[in-house]
Order: sequence, then structure tokens, then C-alpha cells
Amino acid sequence: MSNRHPERAPKVSVCIDSFNYGRFLPEAIESVLRQSFQDFEIIISDDRSTDDSFAIAQRYAQQDPRIVALQNARNLGMVKNRNAGLAHARGEYVKTLHADDFLCSDQALEKMVAALESNRAICLVAAARRIVDEKSEPLETWSSFEEKARPLAGTSVITRCLFEQRNLIGGPSAVMFRRSLAGRGFDEAFFVMADMEMWFHLLEQGCFYYLAEPLCAFRQHGRQQTEKDRSALAPALENRALLQRYLHQRYVRLRRWIWKYLEYDAVRRIVRRSRKLGAGMEQAEAAVREFGGWRKFQAKAPRALYHEKLLKVRRLYERHLRRPLRVDAGPRPAGVNMAGFMQSEFGIGESSRAMWRAVQASGLPSVLCSVRSTMHRNRDASFDQFSQANPYRVNLMTFSFDYARRFARDIGPRFFAGRHNIGLWYWEQEHFPMRWHSAFDYYDEIWVPSDFTRDSIAAVSPIPVRKITYPFYLNEAEAVSDRKRFGLPED
Repeated sequence: MSNRHPERAPKVSVCIDSFNYGRFLPEAIESVLRQSFQDFEIIISDDRSTDDSFAIAQRYAQQDPRIVALQNARNLGMVKNRNAGLAHARGEYVKTLHADDFLCSDQALEKMVAALESNRAICLVAAARRIVDEKSEPLETWSSFEEKARPLAGTSVITRCLFEQRNLIGGPSAVMFRRSLAGRGFDEAFFVMADMEMWFHLLEQGCFYYLAEPLCAFRQHGRQQTEKDRSALAPALENRALLQRYLHQRYVRLRRWIWKYLEYDAVRRIVRRSRKLGAGMEQAEAAVREFGGWRKFQAKAPRALYHEKLLKVRRLYERHLRRPLRVDAGPRPAGVNMAGFMQSEFGIGESSRAMWRAVQASGLPSVLCSVRSTMHRNRDASFDQFSQANPYRVNLMTFSFDYARRFARDIGPRFFAGRHNIGLWYWEQEHFPMRWHSAFDYYDEIWVPSDFTRDSIAAVSPIPVRKITYPFYLNEAEAVSDRKRFGLPED
């Protein structure tokens, strides 16, 4: 029961799913009530607890009109109970919280809301977690992302989770998301990995923001679901189901041998867990049969062992690349390093040459880095003074999103380190395709030539998208006005 004010929805709905956690529930509720950000409601969804959990929830609901105590007619299970609470949420943003966890910072809601408010394309915010014991004593801090001052493309985060085979985002207590994007709820086909699947569903729709400060506390104790999962087959089965759903999406940029290995490893986990538990061999047989049979599965084992070792090295290398590179002390001199298809004979090449003329006309110190196209002729001789270095403060890359990853791979991370990186992009449709969202990760801002393109890209961009006036070369205009040059009559 609740005496909420139906005419006004709160900014945040804190959804607490509870089942037999009466000894922990007060700490979870109190951690929300003492937040610096107070525009919230608390929805406690009790899954027919046999302890005093629901009585505790009711007592708090009687004391504060922002708290709603709900109890299911029957025990639904963790995921369905979580959806029952989500269905009653009215806030623009949803903060999920397990009843045995709590917010360890009084500014948790404030900082998560500020992140979501900073960019309409951000759909999911997560924070570092403080691991505590049953008595709420801190054990360690768990953080899976390096600190960044900007959001990340959601599809890049999905790819990284699949590549690492870990939930790098965290459990429900670590996140806040936009309710409007979560209307379908947590997928009830999953149990152990329902949260990770939901994060992937949200990240396909926008960007991810990570707060390196621990804002929530994750409690370790013997009765939590995480401990029960260690002796169950479900994690291995759901890991494979998750891979089957997301691994082959067009935005997942992994080498063929990597996803082949991940497919094999998912089946191998099922077989190993089934043998260890002495149960579930029917599911293991079905997984191997779908893979191609035992003969093929066993024949793949030696190659998979080689790929497993290779992937460990690859993961270490990728983590090393994600660390900020050391750059020279002090700011770089003001100026522009422009890169583009300066000699290529196609539309983007013309765009690059027009932009270079504008850079030169600005009077700023500048250098020009030429990129050769592998798909078009490279015979334009308008410019021939090119640089191999980029000494100035700003990088302006005048090729579009589809070349961003290739350029970054070929030129290396030092080209980008310590500079403000700008991309000049073109797009002619209303929706910017998901497969190219990862291209945002190389830039600090995007320039576009029209309002239409800006609106399309900004809807999913983790970085600023700015409309710029496209440069027009006067000599070209004079040439076009010479009608005789094109064999046209003067009238």
C-alpha cells in the first residue's frame, strides 16, 4: 500500500527485489533514504518471503509515502520478481538494487542521474563496486573499466564483454538505466545471466557511462544466488544462449578464429560442468550434437587449446592498449593535424581537399597527412606536401565512420594520444546504423555538414556532434559559373 502522489512521477525509481533477506533489507532501504538526491520512489518487490522481509518493507512504506511495498501472489523467482517491481516503476530512470546490497555513497543517485542527464544518448550507467562481507565490512573494490571522462559506444562494450567472457558492467545493484528503453523487462528465458542480457539489450540502443568511484556495495555471503550458481549447470547453458544471441551481430568486430573459439568453449563449459555435477548430460549431448557431434567436438580440442593460449595473450594486449599512453609533458602547440584521402578521386577525397583549404585559410599552424584509398584512383595532384607526424593539438580526420577503425589500427594509438580528435562524417538516413557505433570510440567530437545528419548521429552518439558550415572554394564557383566550359548556352 502507498499514498504516492499519482500526478507527479519521480525522477528515479529504486527497485529493490527481495526474498528472505529481512536481516539485510533495512540497510538497503536506509542507504537510499539518506541520498543527497531525493527525487525518488522506492519499490520493494517481495517474492513471498518466509521471513520478516515483507513486514519490514510495509513498516518503511507506512513511514514514507515514497516507498511502495509489493508482494507477489506466489513465488515467481528472481527474474520475474525483478520484472514485477520494474512494472510499477514510474521514474524516468531506474536504479535496481538487491535487498542484500546497499548504496555505499550518499551521492550514488546524484552522480548516476547527472551522468544520464549529460547526454540523451546514454542509456546505461554503471559504477565500481565495493565488496563487503555479511557484517558490511569492506573487503575490496571491484572495477572493470578504466576511468574515462566520456561515454563509450554501447556496442563496443558488448563486444568487450563477449571478448573477455565476463560481465564487465556488473550486477543490478551497480547500474541505473532509462526506463523508456527497458519496456520489455528482463528476459525471463535467462536466470543467471538475465542482468547481462538486459544490459546488452540497452546498450544496443545507446551509450554506456562508467563511474570509477565505488557507489554501491555488493555483499558476499553463503545464501546469495551467486554462490548457488557455482554448483549449477545454468551458467554454462545461459552463457551459450547469450553467445548465440549476440556474438554474430554485425557490430561485434572480432576475428573469425576468436568467435569460433568462443563457440567451442561455450559447449566445452557445458560438457565440463555436466561431468563435474554428474548431471545434465542430456543438455551436454544436445549442445555437442548441435555443434556437429562428438567427433568434430573432440577433433577441435587441440586447435582450441592453441587458440585459448593465443586469446589470453590477445586479451592482455588489448588491456594494455586501453591504458592511457604516456604523452609529453605540457600541452601541445596550437594547430591542426589534418588527415584525409587527399589524392583520392571520389567524393570523400573532394571533401578532404575542401576542408584542407579551409584549414589553410584559417591561418592556424597545420600539417597534412594523406591516406591512400584502396578502392579509388589516387591521382589527384592538388596537394603534394604531406607530413608523417602530427605535432599539433588537434587531429581533424576527414574520412567517415567506416574507415575509422582501419585508420586507428594502421596508424597506431600514439597518433590519437594527447590530442583533441575530431571526425568529419556524412550520413544520409534518419537512423545511424548500430554496426558503426564503435567508430565513436576514436574521437572526442564529430563534425557534420547538416542539421539532418547531426540529429541522426547525435541520437546515439556518446560525444558532441556539431554542425559546421561546409567550405566552398570560390575558384570552383567561378568555374561552374562559366557555362561555356560545359557546352551550355549563356541563357
